[in-house]
Amino acid sequence: MDMKATRLRRALDALYYSGAYRVMAPIARGCGAIFMLHRVLPGANGTKANAFDPNGFLAVSPEFLDQAIGRVKKAGFDLVDMDEAVRRLTSGDTARFACFTADDGYRDNRDHALEVFERHNCPLTVYVSSGFAARTTAPWWVMIERLIAARDDLMVEMDGKSQVFSCVSVDEKYHAYEWIAGEFSKASGPVFDKAIEDLCRRYGLNQASLSEELTMDWQELAEFASHPLVTLGAHTVSHPVLANLDKKICAAEITDGADAMAHYLGERPTHFAYPYGHDWAAGQREFDLARKLGFASGVVTRKGVLYPEHSAHMTALPRVSLNGDYQSERYVDVLISGAAFALFNKFRRVNAA
Repeated sequence: MDMKATRLRRALDALYYSGAYRVMAPIARGCGAIFMLHRVLPGANGTKANAFDPNGFLAVSPEFLDQAIGRVKKAGFDLVDMDEAVRRLTSGDTARFACFTADDGYRDNRDHALEVFERHNCPLTVYVSSGFAARTTAPWWVMIERLIAARDDLMVEMDGKSQVFSCVSVDEKYHAYEWIAGEFSKASGPVFDKAIEDLCRRYGLNQASLSEELTMDWQELAEFASHPLVTLGAHTVSHPVLANLDKKICAAEITDGADAMAHYLGERPTHFAYPYGHDWAAGQREFDLARKLGFASGVVTRKGVLYPEHSAHMTALPRVSLNGDYQSERYVDVLISGAAFALFNKFRRVNAA
């Protein structure tokens, strides 16, 4: 289950121990980086070996976060918020900078991450899915993980077809999770919604209670946003794969999420993160739409550091993932050098199509 992570760690180790990342840094490191987090939890050590833990990679420990920010500062980056990042990219300011962002609005961003950011006087932007805050929807990936973990079998209906999974062994549980996650990522909005509703009805799941457990509500977000280091950005209403929606519904997901934040928090967000953010989840149509809807920036999960050329693609900015499976200071050094991304992207600086 962790073979991909193992291969990537070996590649990062090769760049680090060979010193190649240092050699490549002058041409690869760019002018800045936007770091991406999801969850920050005490004791988070990445995906658990030999256990069913499909979302373990989404969490890092507070100790690693502290180390990562420290490495970024030591490398000479200015720690800035997204407003300043936009200013620097669009003005041609050459001072290197780093932003830290977190997706979805998890409560642990406040409870365990904020004190780390305070220690470093480091700004944090949290992208909020308004449906999570309103308790009308929930992080389905956690719901599916828990459902599979608790059962020996599972039935899923997708687009009128039923699929039954054995979930006795760890391998079988991963197979079920990967199939469901893959189908959910390809499903249209109505098919996805119906599949979630069927699972909730069949197995007695409560999306509101899961959101209540994991994510901040409107009152908590308002208090969180009052902190001088915190900025809140938009992340749609229901966290859909935007590329699977028709243009009108896609626009509504983006606009309605921002409108809800304006209503409940008193300020309309100017920064946006695309749910999932991979090339199959957001592309040129979504980038253009975010720009037309007035967002100053839009961030994806495509891998990369920032270059001056990104000033022409402000709603398609890449990020550097702080992944729970790679909690090592040496990996942070390699990532901020840009070397790994230069190789991954075949030395193409901008991937915004």
